[in-house]
Amino acid sequence: MDLMRYSDATKIRPATLEEWRASTDAARSDGGAGVITVDGEDCYVEGDGDGTMETTTAKVRKRALTRKVRRGLAWVRELVIAVFDDSMPPSAAIVKTWGRKREGELNAALEWIESREL
Repeated sequence: MDLMRYSDATKIRPATLEEWRASTDAARSDGGAGVITVDGEDCYVEGDGDGTMETTTAKVRKRALTRKVRRGLAWVRELVIAVFDDSMPPSAAIVKTWGRKREGELNAALEWIESREL
């Protein structure tokens, strides 16, 4: 992901994780542009679409909160409830009844959760 000059959309340099977070937070309040001030200049962070960002120590992958992930989070909820609710079948039995699509949604949700733990 790159730090971009807001005035002419030119690349300044690779964005830091902190700049990406600040731009993402700003986008929630400024209508989507995500404008931040870096060294006295208005900028924003632009990604290449795959969620990977260069940092000084490692590459950080952030999975997007897609519909598939949201459906998977609902399955995570169901499994957590099953663990604590004695009236429900064991979570392993629940998963065995699922098809590939539901398992894929669960895996997408788990990847999303892991990407937030960084």
